[in-house]
Amino acid sequence: HLQTIYHPSIMSQQSIVDKLGSNLPIKTLVELARVAETAELYKDMFEFMSRCSQQKFQESQDLDVDERNLLSVSIKNIVGVIRASIRTMEGLTDEIKENDDSYLNLIKSELKQYCQQYIELLS
Repeated sequence: HLQTIYHPSIMSQQSIVDKLGSNLPIKTLVELARVAETAELYKDMFEFMSRCSQQKFQESQDLDVDERNLLSVSIKNIVGVIRASIRTMEGLTDEIKENDDSYLNLIKSELKQYCQQYIELLS
């Protein structure tokens, strides 16, 4: 069944940041975000910058310009790819589309999750 292959709950599994160690310093998170950007791993980049944002918030600090830009680039690329996928799937013929509606809804749900996470970081 398609839902077992691709489901937004996959995002809730242990994150890449946790796998590397949950107490990574901010400087290391920013460096890892740059590496992820170079490798075009924008979801990992977003995780690194989310954790950076959370740590800075706990320390009552704001993100500097470079950190804000890295966070912005990560979400822009994630959202852009997902939106392109949605447009492609919505352009399919009706007979194909009927079978793929649940898949499309899962992709839309993933987009919504990333947008909500981003908004929470900015709040």
